[in-house]
Amino acid sequence: MDCKTTALILLLTLILANFSCAQNPSKKIDCAPSAKKILEQAPTEVVESPDGNKTLYIYRSPVSPAQPQAMVKYVVLSKNDCKELKRGEFFNGKIYWHDAKTLEYYSVPGMMPKDQTLDDLKQKIVLE
Repeated sequence: MDCKTTALILLLTLILANFSCAQNPSKKIDCAPSAKKILEQAPTEVVESPDGNKTLYIYRSPVSPAQPQAMVKYVVLSKNDCKELKRGEFFNGKIYWHDAKTLEYYSVPGMMPKDQTLDDLKQKIVLE
C-alpha cells in the first residue's frame, strides 16, 4: 500500500471510532429524586465528593421560635447508580467532605461549654 491509501484508511478508522463514541455517550444519572425521597424533602445543599464519584445531599430544616435548632439530614449517593452509601441526621451543625472517603460533621449543643471549641465536637464518618 502506498502512503495515501494508508493515510486514508487511518483517517476513516478514526472517523468511525469517533462516530461510534458519539452515538453512545455515557449516561448521566440524576440522583436528586432519590435524595429527595430519602430525605423526605428537597435537598438544600448538594456537594460532590473530591473524587467526583459520590454526592452528598443535605437538607437543613428552617429554624423558628417553635423549633430553634435546625435538623440536618444527609444522604450520600453513588453518582454511577444512585446507590445509597450513608445517611443520617443530627441537630444544629454542619456536614462536609473531609476527603473522598470521609465525611466530617459537628453538632453544636444548645449551649457550648466554655472550655470547648468546634474542633472538639467534630466527628468523622468513613464511607466504604
